Amino acid sequence: MALPRIDLPLYEMTIPSTGKTVNYRPFLVKEEKILLMALEGGIEEEIHKATLQIIQNCVDDVDVDVLPSFDVEWIFLNIRRRSIGETTKLRFRHTEGKNRKGDECDHVQEVVVNLEEVEVVGDIKPPIIMLTENIGMKMRYPSMKETLALELEHKGKLDRVMGTVVQCIEMIFDGDDMFPAKDSTKEELTQFLENLNAEQFGKLQDFFTNMPKLKKVINYKCDKCGEITKYPVQGLSSFFV
Repeated sequence: MALPRIDLPLYEMTIPSTGKTVNYRPFLVKEEKILLMALEGGIEEEIHKATLQIIQNCVDDVDVDVLPSFDVEWIFLNIRRRSIGETTKLRFRHTEGKNRKGDECDHVQEVVVNLEEVEVVGDIKPPIIMLTENIGMKMRYPSMKETLALELEHKGKLDRVMGTVVQCIEMIFDGDDMFPAKDSTKEELTQFLENLNAEQFGKLQDFFTNMPKLKKVINYKCDKCGEITKYPVQGLSSFFV
């Protein structure tokens, strides 16, 4: 005899980068097991893979292979809220065991954070980056899978940045002349980047450094010394340590 099947609630959310509304469900025991096994291993790559697998299982009509990292963070945050609860507990302590007055205080303060108040902060629309008065680049944000692959492929920081930039070029233009990245080889795009000066390449680095991310400013009072601290928390992993 077939066992009864429990109906699951469905919820709606809007994906930040596209404005598209999708349906999703809470994760089940089998998905929580995937996540817990990854967390126990402590390997960042496996944790990210588990996150992507859970999103693919729980969200309708979404392709995790192309989602920017901030979309992945936002989607997983919403799934987690519906699965485990609206709040999480974070722990804070003063830097080097001293408060701003210089007094010794090694107290670890536990703070309850409302996950409904966490937002994606930053410019969602990828900018046009002008390198000269006429020459510029249209970029896209890297997917989480691309970011992970590049981190594994390139050991040097500059190589990693260069690889990420090449992957995320949509178009290079010179006035009205357009050069879609898909029409150029990886070597040609890399050579183009290597011929930029430090200021020009710095604009591209800023694009990746300032990508949208989950963020919330936490205000808490230390129960031991009474100091009130404002602490910005950002990135998915920061909310579930």
